[in-house]
Amino acid sequence: MITANKVFDTIEKKRKSNPFSNMDIAKLSLKYGVHQFDDESSPVDAICSLIETAKLTSEDVAFDLGSGFGHFALTLSALSPARVFGIEIIQERVDLACAAARELELENVQFICDNVLEQDISSGTFFFCFNSFFEKTRCKIFSVLEELASKKKFSIAVTTDMLHVGTLPSWLCFVADIKSSSRLGYKIKLFKSVG
Repeated sequence: MITANKVFDTIEKKRKSNPFSNMDIAKLSLKYGVHQFDDESSPVDAICSLIETAKLTSEDVAFDLGSGFGHFALTLSALSPARVFGIEIIQERVDLACAAARELELENVQFICDNVLEQDISSGTFFFCFNSFFEKTRCKIFSVLEELASKKKFSIAVTTDMLHVGTLPSWLCFVADIKSSSRLGYKIKLFKSVG
């Protein structure tokens, strides 16, 4: 059985041997355009709690929007039967995540190198959004999800930084707060669409 810690260890081992993972923000911006490139992942305990709370099945299609090195997508793939797609704009991060998936022999995960806004995510039943987007992109993603909510039900998990609203959008219903015991103040909010 593959544990979440094994997933994280595999990714970190690959990152240490990859000179790209030390590339600075200015170089990333020159190569890929203006995007947010932080590569801090969610804490492993919060990810595991979220996966346990979400209870995804083999019928679910999960999208990790801005998947970075694949921490969430790979852990979800290892701990649930859902089909998982990670979308990341940086090819080197996608390559590293794909290599980790091969090493871990995970067959229900796929990584796509593209801008999240250019991908069709309408098959999704679960979405994870780490705080990896500038405000303009975040608003566009939430517009796409709001339109999708008018057609079908799905769940969305966001880091507290990702949801910059004083009041909850009318198309979302709060489900749970997932807190990390390892990172003080870190929280993931889980919602369901009400469409």
